[in-house]
Formats: sequence, structure tokens, C-alpha cells
Amino acid sequence: TTGFVRTWIGGTNFKWFQFDHVTTKRQVGSTFKPFVYAASVDLRGISPCFEVLDQPITIAPGDGSFYLKEPWTPRNANDNYSGNFMNLYYGLKNSVNTVSAYLMQELGSPEPVRTLVSNMGIPKEEIPPVPSLALGSVDLTVAQLTGAYTTFGNNGQFNRPIFLTKIVDRTGRVIYEVIPESRRAISPAANWVMVDMLRKASVGNLRGVKGPIGGKTGTTNDQTDGWYMGITPELVVGTWVGGYARWIRFRTLGLGSGSHMAKPFFREFAAAAQKDEQVDWNVERD
Repeated sequence: TTGFVRTWIGGTNFKWFQFDHVTTKRQVGSTFKPFVYAASVDLRGISPCFEVLDQPITIAPGDGSFYLKEPWTPRNANDNYSGNFMNLYYGLKNSVNTVSAYLMQELGSPEPVRTLVSNMGIPKEEIPPVPSLALGSVDLTVAQLTGAYTTFGNNGQFNRPIFLTKIVDRTGRVIYEVIPESRRAISPAANWVMVDMLRKASVGNLRGVKGPIGGKTGTTNDQTDGWYMGITPELVVGTWVGGYARWIRFRTLGLGSGSHMAKPFFREFAAAAQKDEQVDWNVERD
């Protein structure tokens, strides 16, 4: 609700890695998919119970306002297609690419998603106007992505993250004071739906964390980047795990997925914060 940054960890050890990964751009993977879902829910009124057929989706040249030169047909993980209908709850929880591609196709253009994320604090010029946005092909920083996710935890209201509130010199003269930036990014009704979907998507592997929790994992090509974006009514936590160089990766999806690499950091951090008596965390809040 304030936008205040409570914790910022840019690396494992500054002595050996003098590099701030919080402000480094990395591919975001499926953590971007909630923005596509949010645009569909908010602008098109799609219900989370709406069902999509799990089969290859193609956006062809001339379709909508995508301005493609060649057809775009994304693949599911491991090229598996069930051929069954699945609702948006299931599609988001399991990061099914065909569901995200279908929603992007129905939006008719990348622009609704680009406009939404720009209202959530991510500069529009950093979001390429391509349909592969639906799968999280864009590179963003941990700071940008976490700031955008605060919108979900704040009833659809974006508050730009604030790291410094004031600078005062030795005489007491204020030489800098932050001007908060806040705006409505998602309607309260649509945001409620998104929080409900994110809560259902976050189940599992969160033992020890109390109260309402939502979140989304992200895994990029070749298991290079693992993400988990966790939201609660009190705090939003963005976690990225990966190597300094992009060629560093895990060999299997099981070991290199966001749920395996990044989600445990959120779990341990949130559980420890809730046990700390100095942290005013109301676990009964909903």
C-alpha cells in the first residue's frame, strides 16, 4: 500500500559478486502471463472459469493488429498437448502456453498488454509489440517486475516502489524528498479475479507461511532463469535465481524450474518474517 521497499538483495556476496541482480534485466518467463490474463479479464470480461482447448494456437500474418511477417505457433512445455478443455485457473497454475497464446490472440494486439504493464510501472518502450509477450519473452528487472506485482496486492492500484524517502544534510535542510506516484492500473473487480487466480496458482511448497498467499512461478528457456513472484496483503516479494552469465543453466526442468529454484526463498523469507515479533504481519487478514 505504500510502495516502500523493505528488503533489497542484489547478490549472494558482494565481496565476490559486485553486481546488483535486482536491477539487471533477465527473461521473465511465465511471471509475465498474469499481465496477459489481467488484460483479458479487465478489458474483455473473461471469467476464470472460461475454458480453452489445449491445442496449438497460430497467429498468422494479417491476423488482428500483430503485423506479423510469419506465422507464430508457440509450443507447450515438452510439446505436450492434452486436447482437453481447461479453464483459466488451470492454465495459469500450470503455465500452459496454449491458454496464454489464445488470450493474446483474442485480444487482437499486444497493445492492451503493453498499456496495462505501463500503468503498472514498466516503461512501454521496454515491452516489444510481439505476441510472444504472452509467454514472457521480454527481459525485465526484479525491481520492475516486483513493482508491477504490487498492483495485484493493492487492489489494482499501482504505487511506484520507493527506496529513498528523504535526504537531509547535516544542518537539517531537506535536499531531496520523494513524491509518491500512484495510479489505478486494474479495476478492483478484475483485480479480485486475478488475486483469486494467483492464490490458486500458488498452492504447494509453501509450508510454514500463514495467511492468504498468491504467486506465480517463471522458468525461462534452457532453465536459465527461475522466478517466483509472491503476493500477500502485507508484502510483495520478487525472487530471481540464476547465474551471472546466461549460459549457466540447469540441465533439467525439474531442477531448474522457478518452483524449485526461487519459490523456496519466498517461503523461507515470508515464514521468518511472520515469526518475527517486530514485523506487524496480520496473518488473519484476507
